[in-house]
Amino acid sequence: MKIEALIISAGYSRRMNDFKPLLKFEGIPFILSIILKLYHNCEKIHIVTGYRAEDLKEVLSEWFNRQPEEILPQANRISADDWHSLKQTVHYIYHPKYEQGMFSSFQAGLAHGQQADWILYHFVDQPHIPGPFYGSFIKQVSPDHNWIQPCYQQRKGHPILLHNTLFPLILKEAPSSSLSWISKNPEIKMKIWDCSYPQILQDFDFPLDILTGE
Repeated sequence: MKIEALIISAGYSRRMNDFKPLLKFEGIPFILSIILKLYHNCEKIHIVTGYRAEDLKEVLSEWFNRQPEEILPQANRISADDWHSLKQTVHYIYHPKYEQGMFSSFQAGLAHGQQADWILYHFVDQPHIPGPFYGSFIKQVSPDHNWIQPCYQQRKGHPILLHNTLFPLILKEAPSSSLSWISKNPEIKMKIWDCSYPQILQDFDFPLDILTGE
């Protein structure tokens, strides 16, 4: 079973009034925090870029050129070999039409991930989801389902796992569509996983969200 991650980092982050992927959470950029948690669970990590694409690549490159003991707390420390391997796992996908919106960026990334059995679709503004969530989430994969989504107290959240049988269905939609619309398709065999992580319902849209963790 080949699972690859897809992180959308292409938009303007207007509500945040700053560039979300490079904002700091617990001392490191949002995007790097997410990569570190996905690394042990996904064979590749695709990052869809658009607005400030070169800035994102440059900053991540600077962080990757440091040693893990310089930037990671002891609890999250990884070996030098794992750090080198992590850098090789990251793959950038530039989406020139990122102004069309998030769904179009998701489609652009999905078109490059078609060798995967499953794609883990992740927002860049959820760096606070705890690491243990991901291993538990991936264990929910089942041949009886093609869409797996976590929920907390009966509210559905993100990230989402999507099986490759859904890729053609998603890619043929208009860029103005949404996963919410696609979820109503009769081809969807959805599994809702009741988890203990309220963070799946939260994203960081405004500066105050980072301060409050909501």
